[in-house]
Amino acid sequence: MQAPVALVDDDPSIVGLITRLLESRYRNLPILQLGTLGEARRHLLELDPAPCLLILDWTLPDGEGVSLLRELKANTRGRLMPVIMLTAHSEAEFVRQGIAAGAFYYLTKPVQPPLLLATVGAAFDQFRALQQSAEEIDELRMAVLDMERGEFRVQRPPEALRLSRWLSHLESDPARLRFGLMELLTNAIEHGNLEISYQQKSSLLRSNELDDFLQARLEEAPYSQRYATLRFWREGPNKLFEIEDMGQGFDHRPYLTLSADRAFDLHGRGIALAREHSFAALDYQGAGNIVRATSLGGGQPLAASDAL
Repeated sequence: MQAPVALVDDDPSIVGLITRLLESRYRNLPILQLGTLGEARRHLLELDPAPCLLILDWTLPDGEGVSLLRELKANTRGRLMPVIMLTAHSEAEFVRQGIAAGAFYYLTKPVQPPLLLATVGAAFDQFRALQQSAEEIDELRMAVLDMERGEFRVQRPPEALRLSRWLSHLESDPARLRFGLMELLTNAIEHGNLEISYQQKSSLLRSNELDDFLQARLEEAPYSQRYATLRFWREGPNKLFEIEDMGQGFDHRPYLTLSADRAFDLHGRGIALAREHSFAALDYQGAGNIVRATSLGGGQPLAASDAL
């Protein structure tokens, strides 16, 4: 059974619009329509399979959607569920509350169809990156558990995804490490080697042209000769990862924490999420084209505020 999208909103016109937009883009995607917090609690904490995406209104007849978000993120069923907060409140304080609760995608009312579809696509992409079959998990874990050190080069996003999946099994909680490594490698490829600016990526995501642009850029000189290097080694109980790209570096400081100013953007939260949830320490060096991360270890469960 395919996992549904859960749409929690009490406005029939908004529910109808979002449903039509999703059905036009994603064929046969189940959409669960819920109008109150009570309904949402009953379904979201028991539904099998759990929703692959939650679109949640802030203001509902029986309370605030952010309270439901806190409950979901404190529950193992909801910790990895991507959440799009749909709200008429764009003030910084509301955004900060949502970030603290675990929502990192925001849309303001009235709904803008192109932006809604782009945001849904971004949430789906991150959700799929964290999914993996039990058989693959067992095979990868056996291959990597005893590794003491290694050096790897990747040039394209699919290569980065495969490497992140493999190395993630150095930990007993692979999803956490896989997410962090993938975010750091993606940043090294897109913003480091390919020199795609933050504003340029925002525009490409909104127009659904990022993948085509990446493919073309990777064939051009000098970008076609660049790669990202990941080095791994152990220091006592710690596992360390160093990722270096061949770009000019960047000012990493604004991206180390989640910012209310960027909450409505389609990207820009990956480094902060990796720092908060995937690693015990995350330090950029030099001009910003080298980052060193120390794994959390121990396989602790993801934090209650974790989100995609």
